[in-house]
Amino acid sequence: MRNSYLTLLSTLVFAVAGTATAQQADEKDVYEIEYHVMSGDNHIESGFGNWAPALPAPSSQTMMVNGEKVNLKYSMLSGGDGVNMSFYITEDDRLWGIFTSSQCGTAIVDEQWMGKNFNLQKSFSKRCQLRLSITKR
Repeated sequence: MRNSYLTLLSTLVFAVAGTATAQQADEKDVYEIEYHVMSGDNHIESGFGNWAPALPAPSSQTMMVNGEKVNLKYSMLSGGDGVNMSFYITEDDRLWGIFTSSQCGTAIVDEQWMGKNFNLQKSFSKRCQLRLSITKR
């Protein structure tokens, strides 16, 4: 089986309360997000970033989750060459995320999150596995 390498570009776009950054938040409210995706050919795609979910999102920030329009408190987006990951915290404290790549397909995360450290391991299409951790810094 040949190795195929998907590269995650170093372009991370943080959409936390518009143009706010982690440096503007109280240090106790800064989290590190790390995700690893292992594909069927043992290739690892990973990314990480600082996230400051203490900052409020604009009141108009909404999205559709499972066919329902929900208000968002916080969001973080990252994208690359054929690889995309988006995380959202909804008003009812649900962590919702979606990972897509041409190698692995799509994995959806929909879990309760109360602002604490979070760890998840999930298998999904094409023998791929997602490991996601959110750690308070």
